[in-house]
Amino acid sequence: SSIIGSTAGQQAMAQASYFGALNNTNVTLNNNGIISLSGNNSLGMFTDYGTINNNNIINVTGNGSVAIYGENGTNAQNFGSITIGSKGVGIYAISDQDLLTSSGFGDNGVIVKNSGTITSNGGSGATGIYADNNAGVVSPATLDLDNGTINLGTSDKAVGIYANQMNITGGGTVTVGSNGVGMYASNSNVMLSNLTMNLNGNNAVGYYIDGNNSSFSGTGTVNISGQNIVLFNINSTSPTIDFSGITLGTEAPGSSYILGNLTNAKIIYNSAANLKSNGILFNGLNTNIVLGSSSNVTAAPGSTGVAAIVSDGQYA
Repeated sequence: SSIIGSTAGQQAMAQASYFGALNNTNVTLNNNGIISLSGNNSLGMFTDYGTINNNNIINVTGNGSVAIYGENGTNAQNFGSITIGSKGVGIYAISDQDLLTSSGFGDNGVIVKNSGTITSNGGSGATGIYADNNAGVVSPATLDLDNGTINLGTSDKAVGIYANQMNITGGGTVTVGSNGVGMYASNSNVMLSNLTMNLNGNNAVGYYIDGNNSSFSGTGTVNISGQNIVLFNINSTSPTIDFSGITLGTEAPGSSYILGNLTNAKIIYNSAANLKSNGILFNGLNTNIVLGSSSNVTAAPGSTGVAAIVSDGQYA
């Protein structure tokens, strides 16, 4: 079965829960067919305190369209394939759009799982997953990347994952292009398992860690192709940011990169780094950078333009 539309502002499947609902399974939306909406600002699937399962195909290719939208404790899951357009969002999940007004149901949780694929078809400003625990309460706030794929390489200024006050786990693959950000995590706990990050364009950033209540750990690989690439941009004084498990994979000829771009941060580095041409380990502004006793920073044979630490300002 298929739901097809081409005019702006269309919704394929939408259903809110009801006053007094005890859990988010009372309203469940399953897409086992094809949803294809090409109009601007369209919406594939929506529920408020429900469960969304995309098991097949959602194509919402108009500007500003959203494939899956869940709020107020909705469990938003993608097991199939999603295609989005310019300024589109694959999965949009938020505690509540209106925190000041009670709906009489829901728990303000944010629950997201991506086991499928999210792909952009071009344009700019696409977002793979947007997960915002704006309530900041002790409710479910989980983003499971599982082994899914987010490929926004054709979208300029794309964001693979945006997360605020979330617990992020899993792996898979995230790809962004020029001026893109693979993952932005604000005051979130990030615990990755073999995530592959592909930065395929100039001025791309792999991980942007923001907020003093942030933590980062886990394993993964970052592959780069472009100029002025930053693997980690850290704006945090948190002592629990450890990216030693993230390694630099392939580097396209002519690429330049900074492993860690730090602002108002504090870091103790106790890992090994083998820098290639045009590579910088740390670039710090008002930052305390310590190379611990277990650190080992080297330059690959024949490499040029390599620096371990470039620092400016004073750490307060």
